[in-house]
Amino acid sequence: MDNTSDKDKSTLRDMEKSFEMHKESIKRETKELSETCGVKACAVIVGPDGMVDTWPENRNDVQEVIKMYENFDPESKRTQELDREKNKVNICAVSDGMKTINKQELLSRIDAKLAQVRERIQILKSKDQGCNQDESG
Repeated sequence: MDNTSDKDKSTLRDMEKSFEMHKESIKRETKELSETCGVKACAVIVGPDGMVDTWPENRNDVQEVIKMYENFDPESKRTQELDREKNKVNICAVSDGMKTINKQELLSRIDAKLAQVRERIQILKSKDQGCNQDESG
């Protein structure tokens, strides 16, 4: 009977060793994913003894990722993708051919051109005022 018990203990130790090794690997891979790709990630691992281990070790960091997961709505993500596509407009430029840009870029370009036009108007007004002063003087 002792042989069976020793074998069970040996198997249990091997499983614990394997668990620890795999647990550390999962934590290391999660950390690498987060750092390399610049994404929020966490790993929550519940051991055979019921003990919980996490990466990152800071509980608040883990809770932040879990809240993001809980609040994630796949349907809203699809809606955001569709909205991004709707925000693209086609413009035709003689020198560049057909380009696709988003509305924000288009508005920025229009604002820049508008600023140039306003500046030119100011220059013309000041020249015109200079001419009027010469004629009256």
